[in-house]
Amino acid sequence: MKNNYFIKKTISSILIGAASVALLSSCGSIIQEYVDPYELQALKYNELEEDVYYVKSGTDFYKVYAAPGSAGGMATKVDETRLFWLNKDESLVPTLYKGEVIAYSSTKKEITGAQLERYYDVGYSIGVQGMEWDETNSQFDFDITNATTGSNSFATFSEDESQFFSIVSINDQITTQDMANDAGVFTCMEQDKAYDIGYYSGTYYKEATITASTHMLQMAELYYLDNVEATKNGYIEIKLPDYLKTGWYKVAGAGIFKYIDHERDGSPDPVGDEWNDPFFLSTEASYSYAQRYSVHFDYTTSNVFINVSVDAESIENDQISITALSPDGTEYELTGSGGRYTVQLDKAIAGTWYVFISPKTISVIDVAVDSSQAKEEATVVEKTIEVDEDVADKTFEVLYTGEGEVHATLIAPTGLAYDLKSDGYKGGRLYYNMSFVPKGTYTIKVYHYTDTNIESVDMIDTGTDTNEDVISVTG
Repeated sequence: MKNNYFIKKTISSILIGAASVALLSSCGSIIQEYVDPYELQALKYNELEEDVYYVKSGTDFYKVYAAPGSAGGMATKVDETRLFWLNKDESLVPTLYKGEVIAYSSTKKEITGAQLERYYDVGYSIGVQGMEWDETNSQFDFDITNATTGSNSFATFSEDESQFFSIVSINDQITTQDMANDAGVFTCMEQDKAYDIGYYSGTYYKEATITASTHMLQMAELYYLDNVEATKNGYIEIKLPDYLKTGWYKVAGAGIFKYIDHERDGSPDPVGDEWNDPFFLSTEASYSYAQRYSVHFDYTTSNVFINVSVDAESIENDQISITALSPDGTEYELTGSGGRYTVQLDKAIAGTWYVFISPKTISVIDVAVDSSQAKEEATVVEKTIEVDEDVADKTFEVLYTGEGEVHATLIAPTGLAYDLKSDGYKGGRLYYNMSFVPKGTYTIKVYHYTDTNIESVDMIDTGTDTNEDVISVTG
């Protein structure tokens, strides 16, 4: 009996021990290794996912970050309301240095390039965007959807009973329109500084202390990358141009990365405005991702239609933008569908207008203008004036006789056009004063009918008696 008891006890101990070992050996499947959600992960080429863009540094690949914001998808033009915002997740944005590349792999399609959007660093803010300025009440209006997720503002306003708010003061200073940019974001705030915000929740006045810990990025420029090179490792390399400036970029609508315009050599990273050094120095040049067409109005024209026809089948995913840019820099959006787009202008100022159609893959059929302004046969007198050096205080002048309608336009070397004004107290005179006249070729075009006669067209010193020393022009 003792021996049997001993055997049973021994077998039980063995079974319990074996179960304990099995339990311990299964801990690996229960206890998972902790992964910091805010730590950027480096991958090797055999770990790449399809249809994902990566920043490639040496043999490491970092996924571009799909940051939260109002800048979803791909832009068809520069749109300053497109924003990204970052909080603790800023650590997930990879950095690409000069000489490094973007990598992409896919079995579905072959790509020949990628769109690149640049975003300016507008600093840190309290995490509200898209605010609207109320001039009457000197306040910024917004609703809860304008408070960015993860920000201190969202934590404050999402707990409120109201959904509608108006900020009226910051640190006891009454709000002014220049405190925010055109995307409705407070600027000039210090990172992680607490601000006392006075606001209305519906009709109730309240106060809260909110920290400026949300990093705001605003769209500024648009490019297209077409330097693509295949590799034998299942991905392509998209190379950045040597002239690309330090900044924040979004590639192919997929995600953002930081680019630093020096090699990964341990040099100090750029600071401040170095992130925002503009590449394009003019509004016109900033439409680098668009096809450009031009139309010219010799004089200010009423009731103008700018019409564009494109091949509707060349429009992918409704991605099309058509903008008319006036000589004074005003932008007009053309709207429509089915391949036909138009904009109606009460007046089109004289000068060269540009029509930008993006993306460049759109097949354009026609760009035309039409005006319902009464068309009459007018005689055109044209005078070209060569200015050999920069001069000051000049007047471009037209003298005429008769009671009929006369219109005159001055076209500067830049292509900008200026309407000459009527000088009522001197009768038949049109003029345009310029305090500074850069050297170049200037053209004056005078439109008149048979009931008037053009006596002279000239450039004179401002203040000169125009009844003497005039040049007669026939036409």
